[in-house]
Amino acid sequence: GAAAASVAPTARDGLEGPRGDGGAEEACVCRMGSLLLDIHDFEKATETALALEERLPLGPDRLALMRSRLALTKRRSQASSPLLKSAHIEPSRNDANTALEEQINLQESRWDLSQRGLSAFGDILTQGGAQACVTSMYYYLPLVLLWQDGEEDKSALCSVADAPSQSLLREAKRLGTRGLHDLADLLCGRHGLVPKALRHRLINQWLRHPALRPATCPEGLDRVEEACLQQLAVHMSDSGSAPYFRAGASVEAKEAMLQGNAAPAAASHIFRQAPVELLCLERVACVATPRHRRMCRDVPKEAREDVISRCRFLLQMVFTKETSVSYDAKCRALSVLFRIASPHEISAAYRFPVEDLIGIWKHYFYMDIFERLGVPQDFKRFYECSKAGLARSLWRQHQADSQKVQAVAALCLDFSVNDSRFWASILQSLQGHRLHDFLRDVLVALHEGLIADLPHDPGLSAALAGLITEPAAALKAWACAGAASQPPCTA
Repeated sequence: GAAAASVAPTARDGLEGPRGDGGAEEACVCRMGSLLLDIHDFEKATETALALEERLPLGPDRLALMRSRLALTKRRSQASSPLLKSAHIEPSRNDANTALEEQINLQESRWDLSQRGLSAFGDILTQGGAQACVTSMYYYLPLVLLWQDGEEDKSALCSVADAPSQSLLREAKRLGTRGLHDLADLLCGRHGLVPKALRHRLINQWLRHPALRPATCPEGLDRVEEACLQQLAVHMSDSGSAPYFRAGASVEAKEAMLQGNAAPAAASHIFRQAPVELLCLERVACVATPRHRRMCRDVPKEAREDVISRCRFLLQMVFTKETSVSYDAKCRALSVLFRIASPHEISAAYRFPVEDLIGIWKHYFYMDIFERLGVPQDFKRFYECSKAGLARSLWRQHQADSQKVQAVAALCLDFSVNDSRFWASILQSLQGHRLHDFLRDVLVALHEGLIADLPHDPGLSAALAGLITEPAAALKAWACAGAASQPPCTA
């Protein structure tokens, strides 16, 4: 009791009076902690410790007092244990100690977040636990990492964020991918989670469901995410989209127009990149970044996250049966694989030439397209068949469908179908369906490669000439008519 009486006035004077230098304050708190352990009255010591904690902000001082309180409760448990044994009573698990340890871990984690400028995730940690907190960090923080080198894009993001969100984004940039992983490892280790298992779970979930979002979001970051999606949409609209498969490209995503709800005149470019999926790939590539050096011997094999083990995890997903992992998820997994590893590293994990894997990826890409368009194929048969024959068969059956015509054109580009007369029909059909954006991308791709292998054909020459003369003819007709409306689309 006397010791308790001596501690309280000292603490009160120190907390309410002028603050001295940091070393003196730390020594004061250490002395209070040691004095608390000298108090024989447990209730009085605990009451004093709680009173002191309430007056201190979250930080090392408060955490030190909490650890002193934990030491008091453990001492009391150890003192009562022999008495219980002498009375032939089995000591029960001390729930008070466990609860206090969890509380200390929680406050230590909140302090770690605060020290890194990420206090906004502290409420998620408190309400949802460490797994929800780490998931939210991996979901939202790569948003700013995506634009580390683009000042114009970063300013666009910051323009929609309030002051706290802007501060959080600046801290996320300073933290970087490695710092984010280090913080996630720290939180997981403190709260009984396995970092590698959690990261693999997130990779698996987001590759399968790219639009899946965490249940909770730090205030303001939902607007930042929306700005990211809009910025990506503008960027992709300006840069265009390749009308065919591209190994290692940002994404081979298709828009919702694959559902076929639009009229043919307004048909969409089915291979245009979807911002949600592109952002998902950036996020997963951040999570999947290897944590250790290749074949790192100082890390247990089950915890190792070097580039080879990460490649094998993604390849396992790639070669899982399509009944469990869809073809679009397999394509996303391959896209991430080629982002985080070099061809040599991929070949070492795959144990076959990387060119074979790219070929499989290309076939997965079209398996997904065919499934979405309602013309599913058997993978083995598709892999072994003549692509020119398949393209002609699809053309005969579906040339009136604008989306299937796009798929046929892309198939002919990717698998080098060099039938000039067939290409003339495809180009005329794309023009007839008014698929101007897609047609432009097809023409660019043709002139970059396949056009040199196409034999001369009068029909193809006429089709190409028509593509050049029709816009001028449409403008001339519009001008002669003296129409007051906007000029026709000349794309």
